[in-house]
Amino acid sequence: MAQPDSVKLEATEAGDLPMGIAERIYEIVKGLPDDSAADVLDYVQAKCVKSAAAAVATRRAAALTVLDKHTGKFKAAKLDRDELHNRE
Repeated sequence: MAQPDSVKLEATEAGDLPMGIAERIYEIVKGLPDDSAADVLDYVQAKCVKSAAAAVATRRAAALTVLDKHTGKFKAAKLDRDELHNRE
């Protein structure tokens, strides 16, 4: 799919390096009406929330995989608090 001319990489005024993504988004959004810019902001914030949730799910899955490796290797013993604190 071809990008519209307004979305293509442009050189910065300081040199021939292409603009970063944040700068490109800013350049595009600053010309939009406030309600459209607010829609873009809402979309970006929702994307950030989904990304964070996916990262948490990935870390949780990795942690559960580690726990699964050790399933059944340790006996659970009931602890007696009084015995633990009694240091005679």
